[in-house]
Amino acid sequence: MKKSFANAITLYLSFLLPFSLAMPFVPLFIVSNLGLSLFQALLLYAVTFLGVVALLFLVKAVDSRVAFVCSGLAFFLHFLLLAFFPSWLGLVAAFFLFGFLIVFFWGVYNCIFFSLPTSQGNATSSAVYFLVPKLLAIVLPLAGGLAAIYFGLSALFAIAALLSLGLSLAGLLLPSRKFDFSLGKSLENAKGFRTLVFFEGWISASGFFLIPLASVYFFPKPLDLGLFTAVFSLSSLAAMFFLAKYSDSNKTRKKYVFPLLALLLLSIALASMAKNPFEWAAASLAFGFLFTLANPLFLAVVLDKKAKIDSTMASRELFLNLGRLSCAVTSLGLLLAFQSNSALIVLPSAFGILFYSIVLHTKKWVL
Repeated sequence: MKKSFANAITLYLSFLLPFSLAMPFVPLFIVSNLGLSLFQALLLYAVTFLGVVALLFLVKAVDSRVAFVCSGLAFFLHFLLLAFFPSWLGLVAAFFLFGFLIVFFWGVYNCIFFSLPTSQGNATSSAVYFLVPKLLAIVLPLAGGLAAIYFGLSALFAIAALLSLGLSLAGLLLPSRKFDFSLGKSLENAKGFRTLVFFEGWISASGFFLIPLASVYFFPKPLDLGLFTAVFSLSSLAAMFFLAKYSDSNKTRKKYVFPLLALLLLSIALASMAKNPFEWAAASLAFGFLFTLANPLFLAVVLDKKAKIDSTMASRELFLNLGRLSCAVTSLGLLLAFQSNSALIVLPSAFGILFYSIVLHTKKWVL
């Protein structure tokens, strides 16, 4: 078990190192350096999630070794295109490749991690899963910001491209496992949590790409953006573990999730009305704090169903990214109506929070 856990963490780190170092600066690069509008940048993220959904409809069976080797190559090409081929076609290809990574890294890695034998409850295991990227994101965005100042963002992406090959190497060294991602089985196993995960996608959209995109307009300098990202990631790590452990010991989710959802709704509402960097930082950091607390509980609700792990994770990625895609399209509509307000793009996540709360209330199997 110890060797399996060590292998899983090594694989995770090989992905997170280039991800945490360079990905926080992709929005800054495409908006500030390449001159894309916020609308065009959102379109690129919509391409990512559309690619994820399309791939999940096509994929049947996945070999973990092949998936991780290909994921490392896709990550390498993603950063290479950003660094050296920053045309519109190159950007579309780069963002589609990141969608490939979501399916073949995240989908497969989640199957491996959550199939490891553990004495911990689902919420606590989920907290461990979210801890590693949060710890790295405290330091690496600052390092990335400094590298961007001294060498430029293109050089930072080139460094990240080289680091991404470590994921392919780590994949080669791990034993091969087969996972069934066929859509029919995935949808069958997702009964009971499909709608929940769909609206979780709307909520996660703010942390995943809406807040990072809007933050470029409030923190246009690489080091400032890196510092903001680090503080955003630092939020609530200890509290996340405490809450997850307490939720597992009491075998309850709703009594903790509902207050968090109410506070998340308030933070998103305040963020959407922000007019200056201080207001934006206060509201979005509050969201980061609360979302860090809620994330393990959202995932634990899915794991509590105890369905087959590969079908569960495939269906979770499908509905999570359908939610993100829907949220991105709604944010695009808001931008068309209110083009001068970049903060307003996070508002659709508020609808996700409201509908998640309503659907969760109807799920009698969630305690």
